[in-house]
Amino acid sequence: MSKLTNRGARASRSNSHTRATMVPQRSPRAFNRVVIVLITTFLISLLVFLLLREWRIVQTLVEVQRVDRDAHVRDLIHHAQSWKLMPASSRRGYDRALIQARAYELDTNNVARERSDLGEPQDLAPGTTARIRRVARVAGSLHVDFQLISSSGEFTSGLGPVDFALKTPDDAPLHYCVTAGNSLFASQSVALCLDCSDSMDGEKMSNAIQASQRLLEHMPPGSRCRLFTFGNDVQATTPWTTDRDVLTEAASRMRPAGRTALFRALATASTELSDRPGRRHLILCTDGKDTVGGESESEVVARCRTNQISLHTIGIEGGDVDLSLLERMAAATGGTSQTAANPGAIVASFQELSKQLTEPVYQLIVLDPEQRLTDLQLQVGGPEGLSVEISAASAVP
Repeated sequence: MSKLTNRGARASRSNSHTRATMVPQRSPRAFNRVVIVLITTFLISLLVFLLLREWRIVQTLVEVQRVDRDAHVRDLIHHAQSWKLMPASSRRGYDRALIQARAYELDTNNVARERSDLGEPQDLAPGTTARIRRVARVAGSLHVDFQLISSSGEFTSGLGPVDFALKTPDDAPLHYCVTAGNSLFASQSVALCLDCSDSMDGEKMSNAIQASQRLLEHMPPGSRCRLFTFGNDVQATTPWTTDRDVLTEAASRMRPAGRTALFRALATASTELSDRPGRRHLILCTDGKDTVGGESESEVVARCRTNQISLHTIGIEGGDVDLSLLERMAAATGGTSQTAANPGAIVASFQELSKQLTEPVYQLIVLDPEQRLTDLQLQVGGPEGLSVEISAASAVP
């Protein structure tokens, strides 16, 4: 009986062991194979994506050589934002296509220069001079904004492509065009920064309010503006708006108080301007220097240059204003600088700024993707007209 019991126990243990060995075990090799398949699938998909994009670049390069390229120019510009997703070889091909398309676009705008039926270039008024407002590099091109002013102070308008000719000292071939646009303010964004510290009390404050209201009233339709005031702190007293009544009403409520947070005001306003569409202008009116701190001249200038903001300054004498500082910042950002010798001259300074910024401006665009251009000579009005020297070295990046 004992032997039978032992045999039964051994048989039971044997069956249990057999059942245990029959349970399937997960193999590390199977898991690795799954991971390898997934990674391989991803890499193949990525390769197909890149090959398709390469094919698109090749097609674009072929199409851009054809005569009817206007649609392809628009398509290139529309898709230019995606270049960062491409490998280096694709980016170079895409960049070449963009350069060719841009050259074609500029040359198309200049076709009128070669047409004999448009006649000869116009004669300019005696004593006409050029005032260069801004030189900047934008997307592989050199942009030059300038105005033509007669000896009597009148701004010259109505010139066309036939009235301009551009050359370099070595007569290198150029792709360029000159367009007669609207004013510097037209359909643009303008931040107006007004000093409301204690030192602005009295006639300065009342004249600054009056002058800023006139400036806002005379801005062309479509221009968006926001009003900032600063004393101890910086306040945005209006939203971005085209409603002149909202802006002038906000200006009328300004009251002087506190110290002068000048740099902080410029930093705040330039930050608000950084993502605004079109050209960006920041106007500062102050009678003092910064007494709060927190920012510096170099930081403000760097922010303005990075975001292509033109800083225009109006310094009021009679306090501790640093006129040389205001002039440096304006010059470094492609802006203008005005000086009011006394409180009574504040309105006149604003009027001069308004005149400069609301009169017609011409824009010269020169293709220069490798930034090789240094000195340019723009001939206006034919051989006997005005010769304008342009230094590309002064361009704002």
